[in-house]
Amino acid sequence: MSGSTRSVALVATLSSTRQVFDRVTQWLGSVEVVAVSEEDVLAAVAQGSPAWDLLVIGVEVSSPIRLAQRIRGHEATLPLIVMCGPGELERLAFAVRRSPFLGMTVACCAVDDLRTLTSTALSLLHRRPTRPDVSSDVQSRERGSVTLAPRLATQSSQFIDRLLELAPVGTVMLDPSGRMIGWNLRAASILALLERDAAGTMFMDHVDPGSRETASELIRHALSSGESAPATVRCGPPGTTRWVELLATCVMGAHGEPCVLAVLQDVTARIEAEATAAALRRDQARLAALVGNASEVVVLASAEGQLLFVNGAASRLLGVEASSCGTVRLLDLMANEDRSNVALDVLPVVWRTGAWAGELRLRNGRTRIDALVNLFLVDVEGEERPALGLIARDIRERVRAEATIREREARFRTLFDDCPISIWEEDFSEVKRRVDKLMDSGVMDLRAFLDANPDVLDDLKSRIRIVDVNQASVDLFRAGDKATLLAGVRVGVGRENHALYRDEFVAVADGERRFEAEANSYTRDGLPIHVVVRWLVAPGHEGDYSRVLVCILDVTRQKEAEDALRQVTDALEQRVRDRTVELRAAEAEARRTAAFLDSIVENLPHMVFVKEAADLKFARFNRAGEELLGVHRTALLGKSDYDFFPREEADFFTEKDRMVLEGHVVVDIPEEPIHTHAHGLRFLHTKKIPLYGPDGRPEYLLGISEDITERKRAAETLAQKAAELERSNAELEQFAYVASHDLQEPVRKIQAFANLIAGKLAPLLDEAGGDLLQRIQSAARRMQQLINDVLLYSRVTTQAQPFCDVDLAQVMEQVLVDLEDAPSRDSAQIRIGPLPVVQADAVQMHQLLQNLVGNALKFHHPGTAPRVTVEARESSMPGPNGDGVTCDAIELSIRDEGIGFDPRHAERIFMPFQRLHGRGAFEGTGMGLAICRKIVERHGGSIVAEGQPEGGACFVVRLPKVRGRHERDEDASHDPDGG
Repeated sequence: MSGSTRSVALVATLSSTRQVFDRVTQWLGSVEVVAVSEEDVLAAVAQGSPAWDLLVIGVEVSSPIRLAQRIRGHEATLPLIVMCGPGELERLAFAVRRSPFLGMTVACCAVDDLRTLTSTALSLLHRRPTRPDVSSDVQSRERGSVTLAPRLATQSSQFIDRLLELAPVGTVMLDPSGRMIGWNLRAASILALLERDAAGTMFMDHVDPGSRETASELIRHALSSGESAPATVRCGPPGTTRWVELLATCVMGAHGEPCVLAVLQDVTARIEAEATAAALRRDQARLAALVGNASEVVVLASAEGQLLFVNGAASRLLGVEASSCGTVRLLDLMANEDRSNVALDVLPVVWRTGAWAGELRLRNGRTRIDALVNLFLVDVEGEERPALGLIARDIRERVRAEATIREREARFRTLFDDCPISIWEEDFSEVKRRVDKLMDSGVMDLRAFLDANPDVLDDLKSRIRIVDVNQASVDLFRAGDKATLLAGVRVGVGRENHALYRDEFVAVADGERRFEAEANSYTRDGLPIHVVVRWLVAPGHEGDYSRVLVCILDVTRQKEAEDALRQVTDALEQRVRDRTVELRAAEAEARRTAAFLDSIVENLPHMVFVKEAADLKFARFNRAGEELLGVHRTALLGKSDYDFFPREEADFFTEKDRMVLEGHVVVDIPEEPIHTHAHGLRFLHTKKIPLYGPDGRPEYLLGISEDITERKRAAETLAQKAAELERSNAELEQFAYVASHDLQEPVRKIQAFANLIAGKLAPLLDEAGGDLLQRIQSAARRMQQLINDVLLYSRVTTQAQPFCDVDLAQVMEQVLVDLEDAPSRDSAQIRIGPLPVVQADAVQMHQLLQNLVGNALKFHHPGTAPRVTVEARESSMPGPNGDGVTCDAIELSIRDEGIGFDPRHAERIFMPFQRLHGRGAFEGTGMGLAICRKIVERHGGSIVAEGQPEGGACFVVRLPKVRGRHERDEDASHDPDGG
């Protein structure tokens, strides 16, 4: 083989490996590639130095490292390249580092990395030393290895030094103490060593402090065990440290001492690349998570519009799944009404400018989705045309909110214009900026500053801008229209007050959202008014005060009322002070009164007691109660009725107590028996009254008991006497009736004999005899009349008729007929009003009216015609049962204009046989009005007489509409044949 041609042995069984290496040889120049097997290689090295300059082991060799070790075992110095798959490069490189091959150069290259494979092959071929001529030494070798060893050792040492010097990795030789005794150029580059400074230095001085412990342990392990596993450490001076893969191996030094060969592989680029790749992977993962979980729709489409990617938001909002990307186009995501606009207008802008933003309507089925869309171009590596990116945000809520805002604005404008209260819309933004500048310039107390600088206040006032006023403002200030109102104010109506302005601007400086103050102002025609100014910063304008709603309330009348109220209040306060003095005096009087009332209760002749409503135990007792019961109050208080009285009585008392408390009523017990310790059985008339507490519920029970034992006994006695009297009256009435009936016969005989004498013996009598005879006849007539009246009086009860419906109008007609022969009847004026129908005794009603009307005709002024008026009306009167309840009644009045009578005799005239005039003036027996009263009383009514001397008289009769029980009983027991 010529000296310019290199020979390469290729151990490979796959044609693919041969094809790879054939491509490598195209760049190697004059290289001869020989295909050999593993056995050929081992046989060649076993016979001596092989004839190849480079050995390449293919990727399919099962154990390339073991093959290299076997070649080393024959002391061959053949350089070696191990081809491997991309995933096995790290493993094989690590295995090579763990098994260093002295005298051999072993390199690992990936089968698909043609550039590295080519450069490694060129490097190894050009570094291949000239093979020594060993033919002359065969006999010496055969004679023994002692003769050949010095020369081979020298050659090996020179080769190793040259190899370490030119190796692509750094090598450093360390003595047992770790001092550096040699290094190659690559190690000097890695550690940034200077020859003059590094010689004799410690290796650890060139290792980063953070990695020294790892490097020290690695070297100690190599010295103790011969070799160690590689470790990654940082080496070099501060600021330029590099990541190095350190492998330490124990070797023999020049004098046979153990040394450490440290192999340094610069892996900074790899680690930085790995870190960059890891960061890139993290960034990609974060970006994927961010895009996938973003609330905005993210879509990627090809240049032709075909969907390539959709995130989760796009799936949820638009209903597009990732699996359907190949069948869905970008325009399919657009609503029908926007699709042509996107195709014809939007996409051309995107292709021309690179991006477009605006609002579009997307769709999910039939649902339209308002969205804010960004369309942009995305450069994709390996693609000729960029892709289309779309980011969309659902703005349906915003659209609805904007519609709501517009609706609210319209509603606000309507309320603003039609509000009956004066409202101003103003802009305080310039005021806000000016106030902020003042505060930033160092003004600490804005209130004092504005008081001291009125020109600044005027400047601030001029910065208020009135936006609008409503009609109520025009009406309040009597301006006629808005333009007139706005032309007549500088800043705002009612803002003439310096203090009002100042306080407003201080509120703006303090960031207040609300403000309220009172001020005096004037209408356009000069009328003074008092107003309350209130303003509120509109929501959303709190930062710049660009929209402030000012409300002006006219409180003039209220102010006047407050002034009047203040005057009244002052007067009331004075009255209160005066009243306080009076109340204090009244309190003293009340205390005296309370003591007085306690004294009254204590000294009342009736028993007074108070019980607790909760348990009906006695809480108070007076002295009369002690005396009645014969028990001291200390023994009574806190006890109940069951502690002192028989159970029957206690049950009765308790039942009445509960009736009072539960029914909230006053219970009147007319009569109740009680057994006392001091006086035995007594009878009480008791009233029990509930006493209420602040909550409206009965708290106490008050009882007042009167001892009616003696009265009861007197009443029983009186009842017995009344019964006896009633029997006596009945007997007297019967006697009067019988007497008057029996006296009729003697009187009639006297009248008959007197008339007989007057008829037959009158001529024989002288004047005195004739006078006596007339007196006898007159006395007989009066006796007859008196007997008839007494008989009539007694018949009111003895011969009474049952009650029935009686028409008084018909009765009155009959009475007038019966009175036709009465004196002055012809000239009398009688006026009869409407008369009702009543339940009564018809005969007695006739007799009653005849007596009353007859008296009215009889007692008239001589020479004057009688005037009589009979009327009836609805009225009321005490009930017939005597219980204090009134009942409906008929009131009859018989009024005349006659001679009248003295009111002192109003009761006397109703007594039997009572006359106010002599028999010579007016006829009569004095029984007429007595009969009238007896008739009225029998009917349960009443009769009274009213009159004045010479002033006429009026008799008033009241008859109940409903008959009393005793009248019905009387009718039931009436004997029509009585006599």
